[in-house]
Amino acid sequence: MQGGAVWGQAEAGFYAACEELGWDGQYVAPATPNDTTVMVELSETALNNGADVLIGTYYSPEIFGDVLKPAFERGVYIASTNASVGPEYQNFWIGTDPDGMGVTQAKTLVELAGDQEVTVVYMQTEATSETQNQQFAAFTKYLKDYANITVYGQEFCNSSEITAAEKIANLIKVNPQINACVCADGAGCIGVANYVDENGVQDDFISVGIDDAADMLNYIMSGALDCTIAQDFYAMGYQSCMMIKTLMDGGDVEFDNDSGSVVIKAEDVESYAAEKGITLS
Repeated sequence: MQGGAVWGQAEAGFYAACEELGWDGQYVAPATPNDTTVMVELSETALNNGADVLIGTYYSPEIFGDVLKPAFERGVYIASTNASVGPEYQNFWIGTDPDGMGVTQAKTLVELAGDQEVTVVYMQTEATSETQNQQFAAFTKYLKDYANITVYGQEFCNSSEITAAEKIANLIKVNPQINACVCADGAGCIGVANYVDENGVQDDFISVGIDDAADMLNYIMSGALDCTIAQDFYAMGYQSCMMIKTLMDGGDVEFDNDSGSVVIKAEDVESYAAEKGITLS
């Protein structure tokens, strides 16, 4: 239900599962990433057209609850990917475990920082993204034991590369001690990498990305990103269908399902891209 390069992998996994199961599946997304109004409308349209299953990136009960809850109560199978609105709205969710991702981000920053003094910004999509807020909480909790690392706070880019680049640039002008950014939003990651690249601060700025689109991997090779943490979007699309089939057949599934993640550094890029069929420039 969201646009963006990495969600193409979720689409591929979704259609692979639909073909395997003999389902008539349709993958739809707003033209503008994170257009919640359109996401709600697409969900309503699917339900009005008699959908038996609804899978989406449902990250806020305030936004999606009025659509999901009555459908769930009348027997529609509902799952969310990489976010959760709670068991009263859906059968389960699958995605990157928020606490685990936050800790992985923190550990990665600690490794990259070494003994140097670091002030880090956490770039995420929106203030209302509960999954990312949970990641940030785990991130800051882990870093409390590291006196050389100061967490400046959260910033929000609304999945806009331009917004992320402008925000990090403006923050550094006012707070020159900021020398690191950890990204929880894929487009924001590209924006931060653009800032690093255009200002030539590869050796002075720590940048941790998220996801594994070709642009991100290319930026790792050029040094504009130190690394990225890839989420398994294919598994989100594929396994969500398979778990719903399990429920339809009378089986049980866990409510919380971690699809896993992997840290990709420069030395890993070529082999990772070859394995995933990603074309590098």
